[in-house]
Amino acid sequence: MKACRYRDGLSHVTAIGKDLEAFDAHQKARWHLQRGLCLWLSRDDVKEAASLFQKAADLYPDDERIAAARIQGFILDEDIDAALEAGRLAVNRFPVSQQIWLTYINARMTNGQVVSLVDVPSHMREEPDVLHMFAVAARRQGDFAEALHLSEKAAAYPEAGFFIRMTTLQFIIEDIARNPVAAMYGLVPKNRLEALDRVTTLFEPRHERLWSVQSSAMEEAAACIGFAFLLRKDPKSALKLTQEAATREINSKELLRISIQALSELERGEEALELGQARLADLTCESIVVVAELAAKRGDIKFLGEAVARAKGWSSECPATLDILSVFRWTALARGGEKDCVIKEIADAKIAANENLILICGAARVLSTVDRPLEAAELIDKAKLLVNADSSESDRFMLAELLFKAERWMEAAVLYEPLTTAGQISDLHIRLLTCYVKAGSRKKAKEFLNQLPHDWVENDEIRALAMNLGQNVRDWAFLLPLANTQICKAPAEAISWLFKIHIVRHVETPAAFQDVVRQIPEGLSGSIRNLAQLAGLELRYDEVSRGLRRLYHIVRSNFDEPEALSAYFISVMAAPSNLPLMDDNLSTVIAGSSVILMDNVGHELHVVIDPSDIGPLPKRTGFFEPDSPEAVLLIGAAIGETVDVPEKAFGGTQKYTVKSVQSAYRWLLQVVTERAKSFGGLPSLKAVPVGTSGDVVKDLAHMHEEVKRSTEIIRQIIEAYGAGHFTLSGLAVMLGRSPVDVVSGWPSNAPPIFVGMGLAQERDDALAALARTNASYVTDSLTLTELVNLGAPEALAALPKIYISPVTMATLEENLCNAEEDKSAGTAIDIDGQLCFIKFDEKVREGRIAFATELVNAAKKYCTVQPAYGELTAPAEVPHFVDKLQDEERELLLLAQDCNATLLTLDGRLRLIAKVGAELNGVWPQALLMHCLRTGQISSSKVSEFNVKQFLTNRRFVSIGPRDLIWMVMQGSYIQQGIQAVKRHLENPETEVESAITVALKFLKALSQVNLQLGAFGELLGHIVEPILRRKDCPPGFYSTIDEFVYNLPREEARIAHLYPPVNWMQERRVSLHRNYLAERLAEVSERANSPIKTRPIAVRILYCTKVPYLILDKSISKVASNETVQVGSNQTPSENLESLSQTSAVNSFGLCTK
Repeated sequence: MKACRYRDGLSHVTAIGKDLEAFDAHQKARWHLQRGLCLWLSRDDVKEAASLFQKAADLYPDDERIAAARIQGFILDEDIDAALEAGRLAVNRFPVSQQIWLTYINARMTNGQVVSLVDVPSHMREEPDVLHMFAVAARRQGDFAEALHLSEKAAAYPEAGFFIRMTTLQFIIEDIARNPVAAMYGLVPKNRLEALDRVTTLFEPRHERLWSVQSSAMEEAAACIGFAFLLRKDPKSALKLTQEAATREINSKELLRISIQALSELERGEEALELGQARLADLTCESIVVVAELAAKRGDIKFLGEAVARAKGWSSECPATLDILSVFRWTALARGGEKDCVIKEIADAKIAANENLILICGAARVLSTVDRPLEAAELIDKAKLLVNADSSESDRFMLAELLFKAERWMEAAVLYEPLTTAGQISDLHIRLLTCYVKAGSRKKAKEFLNQLPHDWVENDEIRALAMNLGQNVRDWAFLLPLANTQICKAPAEAISWLFKIHIVRHVETPAAFQDVVRQIPEGLSGSIRNLAQLAGLELRYDEVSRGLRRLYHIVRSNFDEPEALSAYFISVMAAPSNLPLMDDNLSTVIAGSSVILMDNVGHELHVVIDPSDIGPLPKRTGFFEPDSPEAVLLIGAAIGETVDVPEKAFGGTQKYTVKSVQSAYRWLLQVVTERAKSFGGLPSLKAVPVGTSGDVVKDLAHMHEEVKRSTEIIRQIIEAYGAGHFTLSGLAVMLGRSPVDVVSGWPSNAPPIFVGMGLAQERDDALAALARTNASYVTDSLTLTELVNLGAPEALAALPKIYISPVTMATLEENLCNAEEDKSAGTAIDIDGQLCFIKFDEKVREGRIAFATELVNAAKKYCTVQPAYGELTAPAEVPHFVDKLQDEERELLLLAQDCNATLLTLDGRLRLIAKVGAELNGVWPQALLMHCLRTGQISSSKVSEFNVKQFLTNRRFVSIGPRDLIWMVMQGSYIQQGIQAVKRHLENPETEVESAITVALKFLKALSQVNLQLGAFGELLGHIVEPILRRKDCPPGFYSTIDEFVYNLPREEARIAHLYPPVNWMQERRVSLHRNYLAERLAEVSERANSPIKTRPIAVRILYCTKVPYLILDKSISKVASNETVQVGSNQTPSENLESLSQTSAVNSFGLCTK
């Protein structure tokens, strides 16, 4: 009995008691007691045990153990009053008997009385059986913490028996199961897991301390141990336990449940499903759910129907099971393509009309998989109404899972957050982190990572999410250790190396970057695209041989995949220099060659010998490894040489003559061309036929059509920008160009870049914001390009602190990299229906590199690169504005919000979006220059230069005054382009007429005070006044105003009267002549204003032979010259108007140039 072999004990007692005649009363009582104990502890017959206890006490009441048995007998017979009375008598007679006190306390506990350790003598309070009894009492009284404490303390004693150990394990499991979500996702507190481990160890070795126990309690204990293994995420040990039980013919329903669960967790779902199907009748509510889920995944509708039928009998004890199985049945129907059937069943169930959360959540999930998003969304909203803070943890978790499935990330996160525990890692933690990352909640994601155990980087899923987060933020310092870990974890994956190279490129020196490229191993696995990217890097960074081998391996392993052929062609063509191993004609056969053989009757046979050290390749007809017998016979043979080949080695005759040999790498290019024709094109490639007739127009007709098509698309996109459909960065993405390209080479015939509203209040607000001495600013590549291109990057020094996002810095660095690596010879464009080619010489390339370098240097000199972990919350008026932003725009706004900073951006639309969507204020480059002028940090001539250049490079609205215009005309080279631009501005209906008149008069007034001929003034007068007269809203009195202005101007410019009258007469004559001349010019202007518009040259040029430049009239200036434009800005890449954006080669910048 001490060994818990109660049934063996019962057999022995039964054998002894065949004849009790020789026994005295005490011995007879002991026999009845032992027989009763065997029946009670084995749980074979509790009622008979109670009867035997009473008989024993009747036979001999003077033994304390027998007296305790009498009390227990009353308890087993549920006669509690008798048990209490017997207990009171017994404790008075046997006051120091542990057995008496234990049974008496048991009677009181069964009667519902509150008991505690103080109710027993002090010397008994540390005994394991006593501790166990009061642990059970505490559990009944609802004091779970005390129950756990006492039971674990009791089980820790070496003499603690089987039932003490089993009860302790039950209590721990029960405590863990009070939080089912935590138990499901491995969020069991560490101290509970340690307790599980300690107690399950007490049952080792199991053949002695578990399986030998002869009681139905042994099956309960085995099930508890199995559950403990599952809770500890050790399904292997759980499965082993159930297998041990099976060998002993122990097949309880709970052990079956453990077997199924363990198989499922070990990803042996088919075995679990087969086991559940075979023993359907033995499945419990819990285990049938596990099996049903597996069946739903496999689409086993038949089994699910049987499971539903069985579950209908459990409606009282397991009411939720039938609902869960119904959902799984819908899932199986959906998986099996029975969409109409499942939609009808869900509709017939009228789920939305009831409050069954299981059915509502399940139906919503199923409807989302059968393309019924609106119905699913309706049910999701219904589920949200049913769940609140007071709902059970299981219900809140069920809704969280539904929201997660629906990708309503932050709604799910709110429900997941209370379910997770800091300092742990589980699937639930991964789900919550996924919500944060997917929702763009960067700050919460970063804080969440900081709360995880320090070794979270070793978890593949969490590391992947952290990498996603870091890449979104472009936090290179955060990403670098992740990249190193990724390499250690998956060194044979191409994506691991691509990720590390991407990070190293931003944080390490060029030499360190080159070292990483050298370390890339061969034989990597991954997608065609990833492998091709690595090969391209190797070709670019002096690992040419390895890059070619990798490309060859890609094609040979995927010979029938168009993507592989396209990747090979693009990588080879885009290589920065001439590649080796590309010989079109070889004199002898070598490894890595394509060979044409000819037999005796003239039949040709094509053979390819793979290059050496290429790695394992799939077998394919016509291809041979270099060490194969066939290749060995051919290698070294020269062209024209006859080779003896064993019969049928190649499926041909015995003798072959080597007809031609070329590089296998070169031959693959021919394969690409042939496959492109047969496939009708290849991914990422478009073949354009080029003729060879000698007629250039005819031969390049297809190319010309492609250029025109591209030009038209570009024109439409830019017109859409002009209509206000997207921002500058959005335009750059639509065009497939860098923001640097767009700003530095904006076409003159395109709609203007929108810089601002041009309102005085807007300007005043910006200047007030810039006047703050402790403010922070964030800027972008658009603004840096504008300032550098127009020669004013030093204006940035006037701001206290400027931040840029890593995206902005990466944009500038990529622009420099492209400029350095671009080998384009020119670009093809369409001008007035003609195909033209703009050649790029070395000077152009050097100019691009210099400009790109200056951009990067300016960013490093004036700005601080700062990752942004802020969040943008969209207001109700514009709920999805964040989704419409481009990467750099989003980072700009996030950084501004994170740093409480002001935007400094050229893009007026982005500032408006930031103001409305994120309540962020912004300024623009010209406002910055105005601020610098006010504070004396930049000269007035520098500001005028910047303003004029902005005006001439087609920005809107640019504030430009008389002083700026005077600076413009005195430059000489800007006269034609500048005055024509001023005329368009004055004539534009969107320009307020009063403002136009004021600017015109002030300019003419200021112009009269510089060195110029009267004829030059008259010419400029006509060009300035004519566009105002042409306006439909020209005030009726404007002509009189300008006439009066012209009449008074010579007098204002006349000298002070002299005492000598003849001098005054000469001066009066000069004033009269000037008035008459200007009046004639004004009359001509009035006449032209009433005639059709005709482009006229500005017949003015400037002389530099005097100390101060001198403007003169020059009627020899042709109409063609009047259409000329000059290069404005430091970017020297040539381009031409709108057509320049449709370049057919890789050109990354375009500016204004002479046509």
